[in-house]
Amino acid sequence: MYWEIKTPIYDDKHQNKVIGLCGVSTDITYRKIAEESIKENQLQLKHLNATKDKIFSIIAHDLRSPFNHIIGFSELMLENSINKDHSQDSDCIKIINSTAKNTLNLLDNLLNWAYTETGKLSYRPENINITNIITQVVDFKTSIAQAKNITITYNAVQDIEFYTDSNLLKTVLRNLISNAIKLQILMDLLTSLHYKKINF
Repeated sequence: MYWEIKTPIYDDKHQNKVIGLCGVSTDITYRKIAEESIKENQLQLKHLNATKDKIFSIIAHDLRSPFNHIIGFSELMLENSINKDHSQDSDCIKIINSTAKNTLNLLDNLLNWAYTETGKLSYRPENINITNIITQVVDFKTSIAQAKNITITYNAVQDIEFYTDSNLLKTVLRNLISNAIKLQILMDLLTSLHYKKINF
């Protein structure tokens, strides 16, 4: 495949008479092949992105739901087991519950990382009660800590309103507590909240 530019050459005496052509011819075969390859790669990339988005959707919804069910039912079983003094059953249920919570936490972290890398991480700030958020996270991590003989204590303070994305805040708090549990820094983990009101 060639790309050509041609210019007519006129007779000096007869300006309307063409006596020849002057041109440049360039072989663009490899460029065309490269362009077609780029187009094909773009189509493949578009298909891969669509597949990736579908996988994210499945992970975010279809895969997370069963973990929430496992956590909910194991907590119910754990409560019934403790009330009936079935210590061996209680230990097994604690393991199931903590494993499900750890896996769900890992799944959330992977999703947040993936969304951050692709620029699709949504930030939806709102006025939230940070005391309630911390309580939820501590409750979520309690069974995991107990499996390692670690006690989490949260000295709740008065209700404090905070303007941020609750899901992202939960992720940060879960990671902080998870790291403390993983490193087994203390046998007793004390979670506290300090704040100072600033007037602008």
